[in-house]
Amino acid sequence: MKAVRFQNRVAMSSATLPIATVISVLLWCAHGFFEMKLLYGALSCGLITYLWTEINNTNSLIRIRSFLTSSVYVFLCGCLFGLHSFSEGHVISALVLLSYGLLFKSYSSAGSVLNFFHAFLCLGLASLLFPKVLLFVPIYLWYAFVYLRSLSLRTFSAAIVGLLLPYWLVGCYSLYKGENLFIGYVDELITFHPISIAVYADWILTDLLGFILVSVFSIISGIHCLRSGFNDKVRTRMLLYLLLTQEFIIGLFVLLQPNLLNVLFPILVMNTSPILAHFFALTHHKVTNVLFVLFVMLFIALAILSIWMS
Repeated sequence: MKAVRFQNRVAMSSATLPIATVISVLLWCAHGFFEMKLLYGALSCGLITYLWTEINNTNSLIRIRSFLTSSVYVFLCGCLFGLHSFSEGHVISALVLLSYGLLFKSYSSAGSVLNFFHAFLCLGLASLLFPKVLLFVPIYLWYAFVYLRSLSLRTFSAAIVGLLLPYWLVGCYSLYKGENLFIGYVDELITFHPISIAVYADWILTDLLGFILVSVFSIISGIHCLRSGFNDKVRTRMLLYLLLTQEFIIGLFVLLQPNLLNVLFPILVMNTSPILAHFFALTHHKVTNVLFVLFVMLFIALAILSIWMS
């Protein structure tokens, strides 16, 4: 019989999400909750928390009834002060998460035209804020072909139409204003800063520590997910593999373009939450229980350091 340890009680408790939310709100208040940019950041993280709750419940990413995905996300948002101020990264994270939810619905259905249209519409809208999101498009199509088994001529056509729709509207606005707005989008899409260690020196200490902690726990959780994936249903396994692949790509993107940390880090944290939750909810060992306690304590310590530095 598997032992029910502290991490499992937390994962199965209905009080976990409210407690994590209270901790996050208190940390936000310590940072200055009533500043408008922080208030908007809190509302954005609240929206993403709700979306993860709905997507997790709909797709059963964790085999047990648990709110741990949403709880992990809202807890990380509270502890990582770099996510407190509202930025385009929050909007892009919400749009990318919506695209996940819509793509998940298309699993093993080559006729999911509307889901593909709306999923790639979300990507198109996100790319208006951050044109490099367009680099995810071929990867999304690969996900649809390999993991979701839903790519067909019809869904591919719907994806292209959804992706281009925001740019048709931009084109109409450009004609109205008599300006070529596409030049700026293209320049930002193809411009990559040289890889230099000096850029990392510009990171705030707490942001650097936050990225390291998120990366380390994501790697541990990802390895567990790959090793124990046979315990999940095939559909759940494919969705988790999609998230793991996306996590690796976003993390690599941050390492290659560290100047984009402010935009990419919110997406990375959003993406890693279900992977961490899957690990902590479905393991029952003494070591993983210690890792869970260490996870909570390290991020709380990071939050205290952020308060002290600010």
